Amino acid sequence: MITEDLRELVEAVTDEARRCDSGDHTVAAALLTAGGEVVRGLNTHHYLGGPCAEMVALSNHAARFPEDPVRAVVAIHGPTGQVIAPCGMCRQILFELDPGIECVVPTVRGLEAHRVGELLPLPYDRLALSRPTPPAGSGTRAGVASSAGSAGSAFGTAPSGAASPGPASPGTMPPGPAASGSVSSGSASSGTSGSGTVPSGAARSTAASLVRAGDRAFTVEQARSEHVPEIVELLHDDVLGRERERADVGTYLAAFEEIDGDPHHFLAVVLDEEGRLAGTMQLTILPGLSRGGARRLQIEAVRIAAGERGSGLGTAMLAWAEDYGRSRGAVLAQLTSDGSRADAHRFYERLGYAASHSGFKKPLG
Repeated sequence: MITEDLRELVEAVTDEARRCDSGDHTVAAALLTAGGEVVRGLNTHHYLGGPCAEMVALSNHAARFPEDPVRAVVAIHGPTGQVIAPCGMCRQILFELDPGIECVVPTVRGLEAHRVGELLPLPYDRLALSRPTPPAGSGTRAGVASSAGSAGSAFGTAPSGAASPGPASPGTMPPGPAASGSVSSGSASSGTSGSGTVPSGAARSTAASLVRAGDRAFTVEQARSEHVPEIVELLHDDVLGRERERADVGTYLAAFEEIDGDPHHFLAVVLDEEGRLAGTMQLTILPGLSRGGARRLQIEAVRIAAGERGSGLGTAMLAWAEDYGRSRGAVLAQLTSDGSRADAHRFYERLGYAASHSGFKKPLG
């Protein structure tokens, strides 16, 4: 299944594709931007070769809407009218532009939207080559392979038609297949049993993965106690945080130990190329009886460093969080946002979050 806006994109390019039945033009493609613009392109055959329709559309996009990022792409074979998946070269180019771009592809279940990172296992990632490798025994990663998606292809998201690896323990990074995009520097839990039961006890993640915002790569890893003072500073650097944060750091350290000891919680830190804290968020897997015993992903305390706001990092972090939830069997992502945060509300709505419920809070102290 695909969303309504992607279905409209397919319909729009289908009309274009009907005219692509000559020897020179056989495929039509269309891009959907974050701002809702549709950019079209036709392939061109030549005895020396020729560009794919997706590449022509990308060139048109660069000329017309360079500041409006590409969100999705679809291509249709003119003679048959069928949606086709991007070729390997197009996948690599789209990946380098943004691993989170959604590609509409045909599957046995019908049309589906998959991030290009999911369609390109073990990609060449030039940004990963420039990442510094921490010394052995540093407690973080021994190395970072290329990220197979803007988020949790690092969690081994199965490509279209492949079997899902099943949920893993919420307290650990699952080992995943070789295309996971993360390399563990130590042992980690192998995940849950086939029933999806969460094991007791927490195991610290020793893996890290990359997310990309524009032409920059950031590392996502599980927070350690030494990160706590910086996280508190980030929580305080906020209109609401200035009023409610800055208790004794010992209070925060005690809270961190409680979070870190519960396998349902994952406190994430996002580090820039120099290892500086660029963002943080707390993810919690909530088991429940409603919705047929479904698990939910609760996203809390999303914060971006002032110098990184507006860079696309927030979008990449939320995509990473969603894939984290999927890898642990969550079927729904949910979050709350203070009623005064109008900009945050627009951001979440742009990412597909609906203000479907009213939240209520009551102080207990």
